[in-house]
Amino acid sequence: ASDQTRLSLSPGHRIVYLFKQVGEAPIHTWRVPRPLQGVRAVIPKVLRRLFKTKNTSVGPGGGSKCAKCVHDRIKHAFLIKVQKIIVQLQKAPSQRQEA
Repeated sequence: ASDQTRLSLSPGHRIVYLFKQVGEAPIHTWRVPRPLQGVRAVIPKVLRRLFKTKNTSVGPGGGSKCAKCVHDRIKHAFLIKVQKIIVQLQKAPSQRQEA
């Protein structure tokens, strides 16, 4: 959490609160728990300042998907399209027999 604090003694001998910063965590996809390759692991504030080449991965996923996720997505879309064609082919002979 971003609201964690601890007490510290300042150089002026005062007790002050130190707020814990958000840690650096590698960016990963929502499906695969491995870190996304090509994207630096930095805190969100620093990630906004990075160049686009440093905070997105190069490839079809565009920085949000790993290669496996992109492959699964293409395969899923292909299987859905094939299923639609099969349904159309199953309906076609029955329509010819009725006519």
